[in-house]
Amino acid sequence: MQFAKFSLTFGVLREAYPDAGTSLGLIVSIIGLVGIIFGLWASTVVSRFGFKRLLIYALILGAACSFYQSYLPELSAMLISRVIEGLSHLVIVVAAPTMISRFSPEKFTSATMTLWSTFFGVAFTITSWVGLPFQQAYGIDSFLQVHAAAMLILAIIAYFTLPELEISAATSRSLKLSELIKTHFDVYRSPYVSAPAFGWLFYTLTYVSLLTILPDLFTPETSAFYLGLLPIVSIGASMFCGVFLLTKFHAVSVAICGFIGAAISIALLMTGVQIEFIAISIFVMLGVIQSANFASIPALNKDVNDLANANGAVAQMGNLGNTTGTPILLSILVFSGMNGLILMITLTYLCGALAHFLLAKKRAALN
Repeated sequence: MQFAKFSLTFGVLREAYPDAGTSLGLIVSIIGLVGIIFGLWASTVVSRFGFKRLLIYALILGAACSFYQSYLPELSAMLISRVIEGLSHLVIVVAAPTMISRFSPEKFTSATMTLWSTFFGVAFTITSWVGLPFQQAYGIDSFLQVHAAAMLILAIIAYFTLPELEISAATSRSLKLSELIKTHFDVYRSPYVSAPAFGWLFYTLTYVSLLTILPDLFTPETSAFYLGLLPIVSIGASMFCGVFLLTKFHAVSVAICGFIGAAISIALLMTGVQIEFIAISIFVMLGVIQSANFASIPALNKDVNDLANANGAVAQMGNLGNTTGTPILLSILVFSGMNGLILMITLTYLCGALAHFLLAKKRAALN
């Protein structure tokens, strides 16, 4: 919701900052830039200073940012608050899934990681169906204050209910720049730690982009309905995948099949199949990909530091995909038309499948 709260209220922001011009888009995107730069730094910090403690601090910090933003400060101050909120978001998406992986009984890990993987779709759905009517009735200031209150309540619940995650080795992790650079090399060389991150990059390059581009391709009568339906379809497919497919097949194999299925779905646009049906098919496959890709984190990594690094790399690559995907695909649509867009998205999904396949071959060779 730290993304969705401004992505879906962008029209209100235009009215609040009429002279901002194109820089207004930074209010949405700058939170992702923080993750690109500091993704693996966050995994080191969280491992060193404690998962529960920093998760609670991040929730409190996020609440403070939302409360401050509710007063719609001048644009420069708003952007600074979004950078700070980016740090809050980054710590949450590193600490929370690492704790989920460690505290879940092994037979339920696929299901709990699947549940976690739906956070983006759930946030956009809740914001679209509940948050926007609330914002229209009571104003964006009240909307942001409710978000702040929700994060503060979650921080209190986390304080009283979450157990500590003890990691004796984590305290030795250095925060020196040279060590952080070495961590990047180690993480992205490892076919175990890096695989979920590369899969997530190719997923996020298209998820938000498609939600941005597809409504203009639907008929006006169906646009709003399908825009709300697609994240729900994705969530439903994720839960089905987590409950059924991932109990029978390895997460990486399911992710590869999801990418291939998504590539076939988008390619069907060239055959003249109605775009609404194609969109549903794509988001079913995206739901399978997101579930399997997050489940692959604990499937491939058992050490808690590797888990934290994998989640940090996922945050880093995911933010890179979310930040760059929409402008890249919109540019291709403008300069190459629909066929160019279809080709680019198809190649993106095939690259996701290929990345997982090649890294699996590398793991097999190491074993």
